[in-house]
Amino acid sequence: MGAGTGIWAFELQAFFPHALIVGVDVSLQSLPQPVPPTCVFVRANVLDGLPFPDAQFSSTHQRLLVAAIPAQAWPGFVRELVRVTRPGGWIELLELSDGIQPAGPATRRLLDWFTGISRQLEAAQSQ
Repeated sequence: MGAGTGIWAFELQAFFPHALIVGVDVSLQSLPQPVPPTCVFVRANVLDGLPFPDAQFSSTHQRLLVAAIPAQAWPGFVRELVRVTRPGGWIELLELSDGIQPAGPATRRLLDWFTGISRQLEAAQSQ
């Protein structure tokens, strides 16, 4: 979820060349071409539900969506990941924290940006 440029999917495909890797994002315009034949990308907004049947995947992974998913939508989003993951499968959520140490100037700017975006989203949703 949140495939972005597809780089994580391409790296995963290199480790598991016989697996079918499915990436999901609201936009597929950032993907480089050509896409490896064992990578498929689907344009979808995870907040509207995932366009897959129950128990479709042995593993689901999402990263860096903290600024894209409103706080109150997280429980439903996680339920959706559970729905499309097979029983006994693996679900991985990866997000940034503002606790990276030591943070250099560029990392501090990125973390400050994330914190600001999160506060803006939270304020907008409480209105």
